[in-house]
Parts: sequence; structure tokens; C-alpha cells
Amino acid sequence: SELLIVGRPRVIHEEHRCIIVQGKCIAQSMYKPEEDFSTSQDITRYAEVIANRYSPELCFAVDVAVTPQGLELVEINSFSCSGWYKCDLSSIVKAATQAAIIEYEDIF
Repeated sequence: SELLIVGRPRVIHEEHRCIIVQGKCIAQSMYKPEEDFSTSQDITRYAEVIANRYSPELCFAVDVAVTPQGLELVEINSFSCSGWYKCDLSSIVKAATQAAIIEYEDIF
């Protein structure tokens, strides 16, 4: 069985993909990268609050919407199946590599 949560439709002004590694937002990009790219410390902090409440894996993605009511969680996605849009790839690779090494050393 799968857990599915459905909410009412919302007006979304922007949507951001945040890449989380070990509870920290290490990169973010607007969902439509062809538009002017912007990042926000508020979005980063919000994504980290979500990640600290629910962390399904060491690395994953959090989608955050900017709505008339404020920031809202859209969804949580897997790390390896999520598009990274205009996220800083070198930051993602560096953070994920470091996290994998730490996890490997803890196991072996």
C-alpha cells in the first residue's frame, strides 16, 4: 500500500526544486529554468525545515511553491529520478559524494 496525500488546487506563482543532502538544501532552481532564475534564502530555509521533519533518504528533492498564502510544499522526490534544472551541479556532486563516503564508512 502507498500513502497518497491530495490537497485542494492552489494558485502557484513560482515552483522551486531544492536538492537536499543530509538535511541541507545544497542547490535550488526554479521549476521553469527558461524563465529568469532566482533563488531565495526563504525557500532554502523552508526546504530545510521540511527535510528536518521528513527525510526519506540521505539525498532527495523537495519542491516548494510560492503561493498567495506563502511558501508551500508541493512534493518530495527521489534524488536520482529528479530533474535538477539550473541547480549548481558541482555542488550537488560534491555534497552527494561526501555524504556517500560518510555513509559507506559508517557501514564498513
